[in-house]
Order: sequence, then C-alpha cells, then structure tokens
Amino acid sequence: MKKIILKIIILLSILNVGCASRSKSTSSRGLFWDLFSEEVTYQDLVPEWAKSLDVACKKEEICAIGADANSLDMAEKRAIANLAKIFENQIQTEFNSSLENSNNQISESAEESILENTNILLEGAEKTKSECIEDDKNRRECFVLAKIQKSKLSNLIRKDLEEIDQKIKAELNKESLGSISKAEKLILKRFPLERRLKFLGASYFNSPISLEDLAQKKQERLNSISLKIVSEAKVDDNFLTLFEESLTSNGFKVSSGSNAIFTHKVVVSYINQKEYLKVKGFEKYSFKFNIRVFNKNNENLSTVQMGYSESGRSLEQIKEKVYQMFKEELEEKISELNIQ
Repeated sequence: MKKIILKIIILLSILNVGCASRSKSTSSRGLFWDLFSEEVTYQDLVPEWAKSLDVACKKEEICAIGADANSLDMAEKRAIANLAKIFENQIQTEFNSSLENSNNQISESAEESILENTNILLEGAEKTKSECIEDDKNRRECFVLAKIQKSKLSNLIRKDLEEIDQKIKAELNKESLGSISKAEKLILKRFPLERRLKFLGASYFNSPISLEDLAQKKQERLNSISLKIVSEAKVDDNFLTLFEESLTSNGFKVSSGSNAIFTHKVVVSYINQKEYLKVKGFEKYSFKFNIRVFNKNNENLSTVQMGYSESGRSLEQIKEKVYQMFKEELEEKISELNIQ
C-alpha cells in the first residue's frame, strides 16, 4: 500500500512537469509505464495486523491470527483454535512440572483434563478484524484476528472454579470411596482453569483440598476395607481375573475362601448368549455382567451392569475382544461401586 501511494505521488509530479514538450511527454509516458509495470507482491496485500501481533494486540489482550484460502468462517475457527493452543501448551508444560514436583501417581484422566473446558475460552474470544486478499494470479487468502480480553476471561474462569469447588466440598462430605474418586476428578478438572488464571496474570484461589491430601484420605479409607469376590452362574475365570486385577490396581484388598475376613462382599454374575447372525463362518454373542456390592449386614450398596454384543469366527475369538472392552470399562465403573 505504501509503495502504491509513493508511485502516485511520483506520477503527479511527472504530469505537472511533463507537458513542456512532446519529447518530454513521451519520456513521461515511458516513466509512467516503468513505474506501474512493477508487480505488487502478494506480501504487500497482506494487512499489517496479520503480519505481526505486536501491531494488533494490546497488553491486556491475548491474540491469535487464523488464515484460510477459502472462507472467513474457517479462518475464524483457526484463529480460535490458535488461541486455545496458546493456553494448552502453557498448561501442559506446567502440569508436567507439577506432577514431577509432587511425585504423585495420578490417573490418566488427569492428562485428559487439560483438554477439557475449552468452551470457556471460546466464550471469551471475539473476532475483531477480518480481511480477504487476492492478487493478479488469483491467489486468495482470508485472515481473521481473534482476541480475548484478559479480565473478561478471568471472570469466566473464576465463576467455573467456584462451581467446581462447591461440588468438591459436597463429595468430601459423603466420605465414601466413590465420592473421593469423584472429588479427585473434579480437582483434575479445575487444574487447567487454575493454570489459565495464572497464565493470565490474575489472582486465583486453591482447591478445598490438595491432591496429596485427597490421596492420603483415599488410602486411609482403603486400608479399612477388605473385599470378598463371590461368583455366580459360573463366571468365566478370565473375567474374574480381570475384575480382581482391576480392584487391586485401584488399591483394594481382595480376599477369597470361605473363611476370608471381609468388610464388603462383591457378587459377580455373567451370562453369554448366542445371537442369530446370517453370515456363514461367523458367530455372534451377547455378554451381560452384573456386579453387586453388599456390606457385612448383607445390604445392597450398589449395582453396576455392563453389556456387549460382538461377532467373530468363534466364541473364543469373540471373548478376546470382550475381555479388552470389559477391562477398559471396568476402570471407569470402579468408582461407581458404592463401597463405604
């Protein structure tokens, strides 16, 4: 743009002095064509705010630019996505550092929590500038500048933190293992929000309980519990083994035998049923699992059910598939067993 303005000024000067003679007019026309025969570069067309965030972004803002060759809508989505990456990269780094410093063993759901709650980011972001350019070679690109006001985003995050903390306190008042697990997930959910406030340079408040203290509280509760697994309807040994391994990996003590001492009894029932499948050489079976927890007074504390339907060349092949699905779902379902 600056080059074009400069050329226009030079042209006007030429026109003012170029009418003195025919020869001078001819040379003026030659100079005119020399000036404008130079091609405007693609980079000249790009708006200044899209070249550098320093031009477009204020200290109290966080900004990102998105570009797309087809549409402004897609460019806007990319700008918002780039804003999210700014936060996620920062939070991921601090999260890893926090785990190393605390030397804590935390479930895989902790890492997943970093990617949650991005809706807050989207609510606080706004498109402030947009422009599409196209050169004489039909190269086209659209640019969008997205911004977040730090103060606006900080208020949104604090509001969500307050709601999460209320839920944490409610779970801690229940004092069951299931509620402790739920409180842990809530703390992990608030972690990225807390990191975002820190990244924004805003003040924040700590969780009602730390992960370290919650882990100690959970271990104390686990030490007072002993489980006895009772099988009904000839449960497949492999499923029983997977179930027992899942319980022990979550810190439970599991005992067996008729004389075993226990605080809770876990009754497992299982059925598989062949289903009709109109495909030669393949079979289909459905599997249903029922897990019930009883206290020493034989009161039913909770019931968890799981079901699968799979096909394969044989029952054994199908079971291999179901073993894996059963194992993965158990990790989620363990917290639903109301052992208290």
